[in-house]
Formats: sequence, C-alpha cells, structure tokens
Amino acid sequence: MRSFVEKKANQRWLWHAIERKSGKVLAYVLGNRSDEVFLQLKVLLLPFGISRFYTDD
Repeated sequence: MRSFVEKKANQRWLWHAIERKSGKVLAYVLGNRSDEVFLQLKVLLLPFGISRFYTDD
C-alpha cells in the first residue's frame, strides 16, 4: 500500500504480511520502497518460519 505526505516525493509504503487462510496481519513495517525496509519485515517474520515471499504483482 502506498501513500504520500504533502507531495508525491514523500511516498511512504506499508509493507505487510498477511496469513492467507485467516487474513490476519502477521507483521508490518512503514517506510520507503527499498530493500532495507523489506529486510526489516523479514526479521519480524522470523518467528513464524516464513521462507517464501510474494508481492501483489
């Protein structure tokens, strides 16, 4: 999910992981669209044993 603050140059992304069967959000991170932010999400998902990641595209 994407939004911006005042102007499009200030884009912020919501990176989130959703459990497919229940639809529950397991973890989320707010930030830009960079590898570093995705890696933060991966760390939050370590306790769940998740090893595959998919995007909406």
